[in-house]
Amino acid sequence: MCIYLQVVERILFVHTKVHKGLGYIQGMNEVCGPIYYVFASQSDKESQEFAEADAFFCFSSLMVEIGDKFNKALDSSPTGYKSALDQMMNLLQRKDKALYNDLVRKDVDPQYFGFRWI
Repeated sequence: MCIYLQVVERILFVHTKVHKGLGYIQGMNEVCGPIYYVFASQSDKESQEFAEADAFFCFSSLMVEIGDKFNKALDSSPTGYKSALDQMMNLLQRKDKALYNDLVRKDVDPQYFGFRWI
């Protein structure tokens, strides 16, 4: 397994152990991966050395803000994932009607792309 994936796996594992109420929900890797990549891609060695710890801190801090979107019990609530997808699709319909209509016409489920957008 590539070192990048191992680090993301460790970050998610520790986060899950520390935040037992939320646990791990599929899709968290989609949030954690880019955060780690940004820190690991820095040109100076010191930033690279602390990339895992920095990514863990940022990921954990972000999850405090958006964690409800990962909580299955809250999926249908106003703060849950489904509500966020509905809000995103309503915004997309208003701001880019052509893209919205194309996605609807092709029957593309917002779950396949929307998670990265919200």
